[in-house]
Amino acid sequence: MKRTCLLLMLCALGCQPPTVTPSTASPEKPRAVQETAPRAELRPVQREVAPLSLTASDGTGLKLKSLEARTVIQGPLAFTELHMTFVNPEDRVLEGRFAVTLPPGAAVSRLAMRLEKGWQEAEVVELQAARQAYEDFLHRRQDPALLEKQAGNEFQARVFPIPARGQKEIILSYSQELPGNQPYVLPLAGLPRMDRLSVTAHVGVARPVKLTLGRDNEAPAGDYVVEQGTSPDGLTSGKLALVKVRPEVPPAPVAMTGLMVLFDTSASRAAGYEKQIELLERMLADLGKRYGDTLPVQVVCFDQEVQSVYSGPLRDFSPAPLRARRPLGATDLASALKWAGENSAGYPRLLVMSDGMTTAGLDKLAAPGFERVDSVLVGGIREAAGLAGLGGVVLDGDRPLEEITRRLSQAVESDVPVEVEGALWQWPEKLANVQPGDERLVYCELKEPADAVRVRVGSRASEVTLANAAAPLLERSLAAAQIARLMQRLAEAGEDKMRASLRSDIVQLSCAHRVVCDLTGLLVLETEADYARFKIDRKALADVLTVGEAGLELRNRGEVVLPDRVAEKEKKQELARATAGIPSTGGEPPALDPGEGEASGYLSDESNRRPRLQNPQPRPDLASDGAPADSPEPAAPPRPPSSSVTVEQSDEEESWDSKGSAPAYTGKMAKVMQLIANGQKEKALQDAIAWQSAEPGDVVALIALGEALEALDRKAEAARVYGSLIDLYPGRADLRRYAGNRLDRLNAGALALDTYEKAAAQRPDHPSSHRLLAYARLRQKNYQAAFEAIEAGLARTYPSDRFRAYDRILKEDLGILGAAWIAHDPKVKADVLERLKKSGATLAEKPSTRCVLTWETDANDVDFHIQDAKGGHAWYSHLDLPSGGELFADVTTGYGPECFAIPGVPSAGPYRLQAHYYSRGPMGYGMGKLEIVKHDGHGGLTFEQRPFLVMNDQAYVDLGVLR
Repeated sequence: MKRTCLLLMLCALGCQPPTVTPSTASPEKPRAVQETAPRAELRPVQREVAPLSLTASDGTGLKLKSLEARTVIQGPLAFTELHMTFVNPEDRVLEGRFAVTLPPGAAVSRLAMRLEKGWQEAEVVELQAARQAYEDFLHRRQDPALLEKQAGNEFQARVFPIPARGQKEIILSYSQELPGNQPYVLPLAGLPRMDRLSVTAHVGVARPVKLTLGRDNEAPAGDYVVEQGTSPDGLTSGKLALVKVRPEVPPAPVAMTGLMVLFDTSASRAAGYEKQIELLERMLADLGKRYGDTLPVQVVCFDQEVQSVYSGPLRDFSPAPLRARRPLGATDLASALKWAGENSAGYPRLLVMSDGMTTAGLDKLAAPGFERVDSVLVGGIREAAGLAGLGGVVLDGDRPLEEITRRLSQAVESDVPVEVEGALWQWPEKLANVQPGDERLVYCELKEPADAVRVRVGSRASEVTLANAAAPLLERSLAAAQIARLMQRLAEAGEDKMRASLRSDIVQLSCAHRVVCDLTGLLVLETEADYARFKIDRKALADVLTVGEAGLELRNRGEVVLPDRVAEKEKKQELARATAGIPSTGGEPPALDPGEGEASGYLSDESNRRPRLQNPQPRPDLASDGAPADSPEPAAPPRPPSSSVTVEQSDEEESWDSKGSAPAYTGKMAKVMQLIANGQKEKALQDAIAWQSAEPGDVVALIALGEALEALDRKAEAARVYGSLIDLYPGRADLRRYAGNRLDRLNAGALALDTYEKAAAQRPDHPSSHRLLAYARLRQKNYQAAFEAIEAGLARTYPSDRFRAYDRILKEDLGILGAAWIAHDPKVKADVLERLKKSGATLAEKPSTRCVLTWETDANDVDFHIQDAKGGHAWYSHLDLPSGGELFADVTTGYGPECFAIPGVPSAGPYRLQAHYYSRGPMGYGMGKLEIVKHDGHGGLTFEQRPFLVMNDQAYVDLGVLR
C-alpha cells in the first residue's frame, strides 16, 4: 500500500516516464551478487570539532554520558540510529542546542526525546509552523524539541527542558547513500570520554553480518569505519528499484593556462583553516609539476569581503597573507564569484576552496567569464549543491592529493543521458559533472517487480541484477531523491504561484515519508491535543523505522502513543507484524538509563513574576539635581533636513553603573571590557584574539573581539567579526538579528540589511524581525520596501500573551516611515495615507523621539528604565515620566520590543537609559539593542544604535544617555 501511495504522489508531482530509446548494442551480462565478508575498525582521523554536541544557548557545554549507535548497511544505502544521553552540570534548567554533523546528503527521519513518562516521537512538520509551536510550548513550560536542517550537512535541535543536574536522552535516526562502494563512516573522532560507547552494524543484503564495538570510560580513538567488500549493483523492493551506474568517460587531459583561486576565509573555516592553507600549498605545488611553475595564479580571499592577496607565477606564491587574514566574517560566495568573473582576464580556470555554505548575499551562484569552475570542499560541515551547479567537478578535500589534482587536469562531461528501460519514471534522467571512474545512483519505479533491469548510460547498455532490500529503507531513500528533484525545480521556478505549489508538494512528501528537508522540521510536543491545536495529523504519518537486535524494524504508528499512556499502549500493541518481510515492534526503543531531576518552572507571564527590585541606585557622578557634575549641557544638534536619514553614535563617555546590582559581564568578557574602560585597548585586543582563537565558535568571544576592535576604531575588522555570527549560526534568526545590530552601529548597512532580510524570512512571527528590517531598508533609501516590511508585520497575528503593545509600536513606526517616504517623494502621499488607514495607523506629522529596546532571548524578562534630569523615572511600575514620555508596555516573555516615546522635543534631558536583566530564562545571557529614532516631524530621521550584552541575572546595563 505504501509503495502504491508513493507512486501516486510522485506521479501527481509531475514525474513522467523517460522516453525509451531502443537499444542497438548487446547489453553486458549482469554481475553476480557475491558479497565478501565486511570488516570494521576505529580509523584514526583528525577532527577539530566534535561531530555532535549539546550546548546551552549561553555556551554552557553538556557532558555526553553515553552513545549507542545502531546501523544497517545494505549496498549503497545505510540507516543509522543514535541513542545519546547528556548530563546538565548546571544548577538551573537549560534550553539546549543539539548539533550533529551528518554525512553529505544524509536524510534525518527520526527525533525522539525521553519525557517523564516515556519516549515521545517527533513529527515532521512544515518549518515555520514547527518554530511557532516550539516557542509556544516553551512559554507554557512544557517539553518541546525542534530539529531543523542547517547549512550543508549539519542538523540542529532546540531541546527544552534540560533538568538542573539531570539528564536528557535523545534518539536521532538518518539514512544515507554510499555510492562508489564507499565505506560506511560513523563520525566519532572528537567526542569526549564517555561512560559507555556501543556500536552495532548489520552489514549486507542476502546474508547480513553483525559487527559490534564496545568501549567504557574512553574517548573514541577515531571514526567507526565499515568496509562492505563487494555489494549489489542494484536493490529492489516490489516495483521500486535503485541501480548503480558507471558512465564510460574516456580520460581526456585538459590544458590550464591560468588559474584563479577563490579561498574561503569566512568564520566557518576557523576550525580547519591551517589545514586548508596547507592543502592549497600542496595542490598548487602538484599542479606546478603538471603545468609548470610559471603558471599564472591569482589567489583571492573571500568572506563578506573580497581581497586579492597574490597575483603572479605559481612558484612565488606565499601563504603568509592567508594566515595574517584569519578566518572571520560571513560567506558571500555569490559576490565573490561576480568579482572573480569581472577580473578573469588571464585566468580561464577558476577553483573555489570552500565549505560551500553561503550565509550572506544571493543563494544562486554563477561564474561567467571562465572556461571551467571547479570546487574543492573543505571542512566538516559542507554544502555541495550550489557549487555543483557551476559546471565543474566538486572534489572532497579529504581525498588523496593525487586524486584531486588528477581530476582537476581531466575533462568533465555533463548532461550524460541515463535510462532505466521500462521504468515508469526515474531520477535523475541526466548525469552532470562526470569524470572517469565515477559512480552514480539512479532511483526508479518499474512497471512490474523484476530481478534485473537494463540500463543505458550514454551509448552503453548493461543489465543490472537487483537484490531484495528492506522496503522502508528503499522507500525513504526514494522519497529523499524526489524531494531533491523538487527542490531543484523550486530553485529554478520564477512564478510565485509555481513556487508555492512546489513548496506545498515538498512539504507533503517530506511529512508523509518522515524525511526532513529544508522546508520541514521534526517537532516534539507532549500530547495529542497539543498536536491537534497546531493541525498536525499524526495518524496520517509513516511508521517509525528503528534498528533492533535483528536489523531494521518498524514501530507501529497505527495508534498514537501518548506519554502518559505509554505502558498501557505498549501492552496492547502487537509484538510483531509482517511488513515487506521486516519484523515490526510496537515496544519502546531500547532505553538508556532514565533521566534524573525535575524541570523547574521559569518566568513566563505576569502571574509568575517574583517581587520586583526597587529603583536602581542613582549614578554616582551625577549632581543632586540630576545634571552631570562638572559637565555642561552641550548645545542641541541642528535639526536634520527633511527626508534625511542620519546615523549617530552613542555617548560612550557617559557610561555608568548601578550600585548594588550584579555586574553585566563575567569571566573573560569582564576582563576585556575592563581593559577597554582603563584605556588598555591593545591589551584588550590581544586577550580577545587569544580567546577567540582558542574558542572560535564562542559567541561572547566574538563580541569581545569586536568590542576591542571598535575601541581601536578598526571598524572594518570589527564588521568581519560580527559577520562571523552570521556565518557560524546562519539558521538562528536571533543571532542574525544581533549581528545586524552590531553591524548597524558600524554603518555596515548592506550586510546588516541582508541578515535582517534572512532573519525575517526565518522568523516572521517575531515583530522585531519586521521593524529591524524596515529601518535597515530605510537607511538604504528604500522607502517603499521599508514601509512594506512594517505592513507585513502588522498583517500577521501573534499569540495574545506575547509581544505586548507590538501593534502600537508598529503602527507608529508605519506613520513615521510614511512621513519619510512622502518627504522623499511627495507624489506617493495619497497612496501612503490610504495604506496607513488600511493598517489602522496615522501619518506622523509632529516631532518625536522613540527609544526601542529589543533582545534576543526567549521566555525571559528584560526591563527598560528611563530617568530624566528632573528626577523622573519610567519603568514597569510607572510607565509615564512627569516631564513627558511614556513606556508603552512591559514585555515579560522575551524578545521585546519595548518602546519609550517622547512626543515633541525632549525637554528634561539628559535622559539616562538602562536595561535590567530581570530574569535570564532558559536561553542564558542576553544580547540586544537600543535603537533611538528621532523624527523632526517632517520626514527627517536620525538614528543611534546601541547594542548590548548582559550575562548575569539582576544586572543593570548602561545604555548611555539621550540628550
